[in-house]
Amino acid sequence: MTTLQKNQLEIAAIQYFIKAYPQKLKVLEHSDKPDFTLIDGTNNQKIGAEIAHLYHDKKEAQILLGNSEETIHGIMCADDLIKVLNSLINQKTNKIKGYRSHDKSILVIRVASPIFDKSTFDMHEDAIICPKNDYDEIWLVLDGKKGKWTELKQIKSTNITQHGLAGSRYKL
Repeated sequence: MTTLQKNQLEIAAIQYFIKAYPQKLKVLEHSDKPDFTLIDGTNNQKIGAEIAHLYHDKKEAQILLGNSEETIHGIMCADDLIKVLNSLINQKTNKIKGYRSHDKSILVIRVASPIFDKSTFDMHEDAIICPKNDYDEIWLVLDGKKGKWTELKQIKSTNITQHGLAGSRYKL
């Protein structure tokens, strides 16, 4: 993947996230560590947002990004996707260490795989594991009805009364 392609994917993911997020957010900066600095319009908090994309596997990513001559992937199962998600979350929770400080840090994971939707993650939410980490929130951005990338699923929140304790499995 080229740097330009990576930047375009990050920008698209943050735009989809901002559009679906329940509070008014605005991009202040697109950089690195974290990928974006956002401002929350309701309380003027600065939010560091790290972006990731979830594919079933490398082959699917290559096909979807136009980097493969193949057009058909083959059999894909949700259990494998959840394993990849858990690995991605673990990787990203280690990456946040040492980032510049913001009022809040979030991880936004765009589910790029077109055959899995929010119901997949709802059915398998007990298998989604969030290790203890410094993110205040972790969100999945999913393709909603009519391809508008408007669905969100929160898989971590620092609101302990709603979502359990840090380092545990987070259930909504």
